[in-house]
Amino acid sequence: MLLELYCISLAFFYTSSYNLISTERFTEMNEQNIKIEKKSYSGKDRISKSNLIYKLALTAMLTAFAFVLGGIGSAIGIFDPWTNGGSVSLSSLPLVFIGLICGWQYGLLGGVVYAGIDMLMDNGYVYSVNAIWISILLDYILGFGFAFVAGFFRKPFLKHKWWPFFVAMTFTMLLRFLSSFFSGVFAFATIASWNSPATWIYSLTYNAGYTGISLVLDLIVGGLLIKPIWNAIDKSPLKLRSEEH
Repeated sequence: MLLELYCISLAFFYTSSYNLISTERFTEMNEQNIKIEKKSYSGKDRISKSNLIYKLALTAMLTAFAFVLGGIGSAIGIFDPWTNGGSVSLSSLPLVFIGLICGWQYGLLGGVVYAGIDMLMDNGYVYSVNAIWISILLDYILGFGFAFVAGFFRKPFLKHKWWPFFVAMTFTMLLRFLSSFFSGVFAFATIASWNSPATWIYSLTYNAGYTGISLVLDLIVGGLLIKPIWNAIDKSPLKLRSEEH
């Protein structure tokens, strides 16, 4: 829209000032403005817009895939000992890849969207009204929103370095564990008061179980996906890596 208004303004100016400038000067100015218009509409601006659309689409796709993996984990969770919420799953893996590929903003977006919908679909195990707000913040929004940490390792990851994935995945799951741990202490642990050592031990062992196993699976499966992801990025017509230069 702005470009169209700009072109209309230029046309009006040229028409009204035609009698005041020479034909050669008019032609020269016209050619210069055409070059400016082409330059502003192409190059980095066009790549940036294409990358934005690509990132949003990829974020939506990987977030949906996280729901699929989370659903599988919940189904298997029927038979595991974590009856008060939480299960072994690979749901955090796509969220971490969002951050590594697209940036921390998109990792945060995907994590929060996943958390919100998962919270609404989850059975939920809260034992008081006050515990609900603690659980929403710690178990969901922060628990999955911590996927944004992966975005800080994006630059070396896009340069085909292996270590960023393993560090980002470990940090993300560690933060998720700590968030769920404190949620267990203040909201879910009912075997004793919050300042009892038994409460802290219970929350520690309970949350470390499923997050620890999930982390191991994430590292194994994610490690196998790194090369295919690099190949897909390199073959893409979009210039994701050029943003890092």
